[in-house]
Amino acid sequence: MDYASAVADGYVSQLAALGLRPEGLTLLELGPGADLGPALLLAGRGARVTVADPWLADCTARHLALYARLAERVESGDAPGHARALRAVLAERRHEAALLTLRASAERLGRAHGLRPCSFDVCFSNAVFEHVASPLRAARRLFTLTRPGGYGLHQVDFRDHRDFARPLEHLTEGPLARALRRVRHRGAQGSGWRHPAYADALRRAGFELLDFEDNLHAAPEYLDEVLPRLRPAFGRLPRATLAVLSGRFVVRRPDGVAA
Repeated sequence: MDYASAVADGYVSQLAALGLRPEGLTLLELGPGADLGPALLLAGRGARVTVADPWLADCTARHLALYARLAERVESGDAPGHARALRAVLAERRHEAALLTLRASAERLGRAHGLRPCSFDVCFSNAVFEHVASPLRAARRLFTLTRPGGYGLHQVDFRDHRDFARPLEHLTEGPLARALRRVRHRGAQGSGWRHPAYADALRRAGFELLDFEDNLHAAPEYLDEVLPRLRPAFGRLPRATLAVLSGRFVVRRPDGVAA
């Protein structure tokens, strides 16, 4: 419950920083994860929310128990009406009672899933981009789906997911080893891309990069130890770039720019 509430509140705060409120917005959340609590909380605040994930969670008894507790928490607060999406799902026992759900990867979203160009005011993702097979292709799809003047808010984790205590070990491997492991584990162990590469992909897709906020950094002593072991392509990067382990991109589709 705490995690779902924190993610939803974080999205609302990010919208507020852009001068937006959830009411009436069309939102896309990529890779919502184990449950759809944050999306349902946003829908309860009046947004029209679509969620997309190739491994989208089914609505199970565990989910219904979580949503019931979340609804009780919301209804005991200052805005009980914000639980309406949760209550709709509880009544029908399916996520589709309040959300548009799509079993699709970010790289493939489009007309085949009933989505027209310029469908969304804002696209969100939280620890998703490091798992997609082609960040550039995903960014291009999102550009097409975002309305002119619309936004993308993407938190990306640049760590080696095998061991967060040693977050740059994947950068000591050769490109073939990284590629094979990525295919074998379907991207679950993270990406070797650093934040400038993601920023470049978003720009190449057509987005204007409004902000990048780095919000997690490698310990200096670990950097000292791993730097001599990095593959040359990464060893040439500035230390400050390598130190960044996660961050949030804020992008905008410029007005009047065609897909």
